[in-house]
Amino acid sequence: MSYLAKFPFGMLTGAILAWALTYPGSVPKGQAQERKLPEKRKFNATTADGVRLVGDFYPSPKGHNGPTIMLLHAIGRSATKDALSRKNFAPAFIEELQALGYAVLTFDFRGYGESTQVEMKFWDSNPLKLPVNRANPPTSIESSKFTLAQHFLTMGNDLTAAKEWLNLANNSRECNSAALVLVACEETAMLALAWAYCEHLDPARRKDPTNPTSEQQGKDIVAFIFLSFRDSLNGVGQSIRLPGWFQKCPSLRDTPMANIVSAEDAAGQNSWKRVLPYIRPENLKAKYEARGMGITHVVKSKLVGHRLLTGVANFKAEEWIDSYLTKHLPGDRVWRQQPQVGNVAEFNFRLLGF
Repeated sequence: MSYLAKFPFGMLTGAILAWALTYPGSVPKGQAQERKLPEKRKFNATTADGVRLVGDFYPSPKGHNGPTIMLLHAIGRSATKDALSRKNFAPAFIEELQALGYAVLTFDFRGYGESTQVEMKFWDSNPLKLPVNRANPPTSIESSKFTLAQHFLTMGNDLTAAKEWLNLANNSRECNSAALVLVACEETAMLALAWAYCEHLDPARRKDPTNPTSEQQGKDIVAFIFLSFRDSLNGVGQSIRLPGWFQKCPSLRDTPMANIVSAEDAAGQNSWKRVLPYIRPENLKAKYEARGMGITHVVKSKLVGHRLLTGVANFKAEEWIDSYLTKHLPGDRVWRQQPQVGNVAEFNFRLLGF
């Protein structure tokens, strides 16, 4: 009888499993995904203007070596007609990204989902300019009250609070917030670009505000992935502002940007066509696309926004996102300790020309 025949089968399979776990590249994809991922934990943060945000954070299984994805639900007018919140993103999709090595943060923007509670200082600044009895102000806000572009731009405070929270997670080695990817649905694309512009240019958003040569927080934003890009805020077109933003902030235009859009989403395709000349000149199309800028990925579907992430779209979004980021993420955004800023200034959307 051979030695293999005499070897206890349970010990043999146990040895094979131990070897496979020691060398992750040898584990078939399905089995690798069955390994336990770090448990999600609650995200709670208060913005500079007094809004209490609620969300979920999924740490990277790679710890501080895993880039960070911020999943941003749609705001304003959505073609999906769904109630908008972080719940639009299926946990299975987020866990697939997590299994691929990313840390993922998703939260409800102010006035949506669970992010409706406000502190007294919100009414001190009253960014929405709403009528209020200061002796007895409301303790909550609703997105239905948002009508102007400026109302949605105050959500830049939400993104800033989220970034500061991620810097803390970075310093506890749960993610790499120096490699931050924004995945934005529909009109949230314009908010993401507006916020990134200010992260690059606002002196108050340096890593060390007391040091004029300190790196800007905007350097940490390494890619944008849009789902059904819209160049509007609450239906009002904003693409005319992009040439000025890109001219004043070339680093923003030079950040990898891709738009995932369905074949039957005419509004999404037309919005993207309007801004593409600003992202990359047509005569330099090949050069820019090789660097990940101005990429268009058309899905054979009629779905829009977060619905493109569902199985109904017959599109493995997490695999496409991972492939795109693997190819285009800059290699110099390695983990580093992030400075902690005590009092974060409010989002200065006046820098945007509003």
